[in-house]
Amino acid sequence: MSIPNSKPNTVDKNGLWWKILFSCLILLGVGAINGSWTQLDYKDWYNALSKPFFSPPPSPIVGLIWSGMYISMGFSVGIIWQIVKKSPISEQSKRARNGIKIFIIQIIVNMIVPIFFFALNNLYFLLVSVLINFILLLFVICFFYKVHKKSAYILLPYAVWLLYAILLDAGLLILN
Repeated sequence: MSIPNSKPNTVDKNGLWWKILFSCLILLGVGAINGSWTQLDYKDWYNALSKPFFSPPPSPIVGLIWSGMYISMGFSVGIIWQIVKKSPISEQSKRARNGIKIFIIQIIVNMIVPIFFFALNNLYFLLVSVLINFILLLFVICFFYKVHKKSAYILLPYAVWLLYAILLDAGLLILN
């Protein structure tokens, strides 16, 4: 039996990998649901839009980037989940649980974003939802950082990706 580790930024590795694997699979499932929205008939609308010069060309690369983001989120959440399970009554665990709660809200917002783009073709609500998603992610990163710094650092590429999405969506809104 292992002793719960209460030191900040350390993780008991017993049971960690299945939590990471489970988290990655759940989040890749979220990505698959989000990706299913791309099957809608939005291409004529999108092709008619004026686009910023930094818009990505149509390609499967964006889907691969999102898959990488979901896997990185799975690693980060799996680490934090392990901390909650190994020291459930500590202050560190309380911060971890709060971070996971905000993360769940952030993922729900993440799942709403493609509805505004692919289904409703609404650039205003798209931009607002991506901004909310980014702000929630910043809160998650702050909570995770206080519990396990590396789990917060793992989310930084996702934050950069969302910043790019904000710029892209703002450009689309301004130009159209």
